[in-house]
Amino acid sequence: MKIAMVSAPYEPTPPIGYGGIERVVAWWSKGLLSMGHEVDLYARTGSMEATRNFDWEHEGQEEQFAAFVYSKLKENEVDVVVDNTHQKWLGRFPIKHYVAMLHMEYCPVKKNVVGCSRNNAWLNDSDVYIHLGIDLDEYPLETQKEDYLLYLGAIAPHKQVHVAVMVAHKLGIPIKVAGPRREGYEKYFDALVSDLEADEYVGAVGGEEKQELLGKAKALLWPINWEEPGGTIFFESAAKGTPVISYRRGCAPELVEDGITGYLVGNPFEMAEAVKKLDIDPQTVRNRVAERWNLQLTVERHIEVYQRVIGGERW
Repeated sequence: MKIAMVSAPYEPTPPIGYGGIERVVAWWSKGLLSMGHEVDLYARTGSMEATRNFDWEHEGQEEQFAAFVYSKLKENEVDVVVDNTHQKWLGRFPIKHYVAMLHMEYCPVKKNVVGCSRNNAWLNDSDVYIHLGIDLDEYPLETQKEDYLLYLGAIAPHKQVHVAVMVAHKLGIPIKVAGPRREGYEKYFDALVSDLEADEYVGAVGGEEKQELLGKAKALLWPINWEEPGGTIFFESAAKGTPVISYRRGCAPELVEDGITGYLVGNPFEMAEAVKKLDIDPQTVRNRVAERWNLQLTVERHIEVYQRVIGGERW
């Protein structure tokens, strides 16, 4: 199968630091290549090697990026086009076998929408979804945990980072907060950081530093207050053997299993109580992710969806 894999045009695929979409697109591309498929990767300059690479030299500019991709598609025939961008401009072009792989709450086009969770698909009037999965080879298990809690992700109000900080402080357990300062949320970021000790905010992290933070944490706190689409951080944390304590929103109820991979809670008090009763074996957490969402299973699910589209199905 010849697949045009269109990544988000913000960071290289995979990203050096923050960039959830680019990271999962790299996993899927790697898996597809390993199974003998041809992958044309449309992504920022500096991305992984694919069958063919079509490099975008700019940051963002999704409408222009879509025009660039379409111009190349007319010259390079493929069986299916998989669009992982935010705004789905590519879906406005007359592409016969097009898949709108959703990574946001809502999809701007209604054309073969594939959610990254059941909830994500349902919100967009689709019943087709594929959980993000993970390349376990990139995330070795860490069984030796340290006495700190972790928040890792964007510093934004809908992520409710302040709840994670409040829970840790009330319990008297150290917390590390890792994530970038996002445009539009500067006031929230500044107020949050002012409540932290000097060593609690560690900035945006990637590579070995991110791996160590995830692996050594007692638990990842995930007090989301929005319809979280796919939850890349859940897969990364669980692969390291670190349980996830999450609010019962978005994709979380499909991923977090009480007492196995973490706990689902409804408010700060319940989150604190879940931290108190933490007694989950790191190997159990990783095993569950390996059983349900390893890279091979995930890629097989992708291939099934691509074949449906190539076969003429529309939804």
